[in-house]
Amino acid sequence: MSVSVSEQERVLVVRAGALGDTLMTTPLLRALHEGSPQRPIDVLCAASAAPLLERNTRVAEVLPLRYRNLPYLLSPEKQKLARKLRARAYTRAILLERRDHYRRLLERAGIESIESFRETPFDAKAHAIVNNLKAAGLESIGADLDMEAHWSEEDERRAEGLIVGLPRPIVGIHMGYGPRCKKRRQSERLKGWPLAHFVELCQTLSRQGSSLVFTGSSEDRRDVVRVTSRLSGVSFANLAGRTSVCELAALISRLDLFVSVDSGPAHLAAAVATPLV
Repeated sequence: MSVSVSEQERVLVVRAGALGDTLMTTPLLRALHEGSPQRPIDVLCAASAAPLLERNTRVAEVLPLRYRNLPYLLSPEKQKLARKLRARAYTRAILLERRDHYRRLLERAGIESIESFRETPFDAKAHAIVNNLKAAGLESIGADLDMEAHWSEEDERRAEGLIVGLPRPIVGIHMGYGPRCKKRRQSERLKGWPLAHFVELCQTLSRQGSSLVFTGSSEDRRDVVRVTSRLSGVSFANLAGRTSVCELAALISRLDLFVSVDSGPAHLAAAVATPLV
């Protein structure tokens, strides 16, 4: 006898991190769906990363959180969210955040069954994807660990139009990472790489016949200009600040190589199987 959706448990997965963090939940979402295809799975994630999940057929609803670090009592957004979660009557939540305020939000929503890194400690020697699966009790099923990204046909057309006319091979270059507060002197930070190194790399790639596509946020455009102003005879497109998240995913899928610091777009390249350095 088939079981109706109303009789199934409704699951909430919580990961309100950056683009890479969100992509690393997709193997868990796939494993949960394959284990019970009729079970609705909702995801609470950062608003900036929500578009990556909106076309994922394994997700029933995406619940975006815009101001994730604002305290509950000062956040009408979180108060409204708690009421919405309570009305959903979730039977289970998989919490992939370690900060206590996320657990308190779920408790305020009346979710009693919470699986998290408190119950299954995070293993620093294992990949985050593996830790996510372990938190949900799925580490022993031999789950596929590949990440996923989804976009629309319009995103595809937009991405194709941005690189039309550039000779192949086309190499993507991504120099920036993180929010505005991390932009200052970012090339000298742990995750950064000096702009002079990017200049040398781009010159080498150009001599080898590659076209270059520079990605990033609008805040990265100045650094891109600082690099491209030192190049000559190079076919390139400065797309920093010109793509949505899904357009960026579609764009990266069309590149022959992607070179990036540790960033969300680097995880996108891994998710869409574009060769990545």
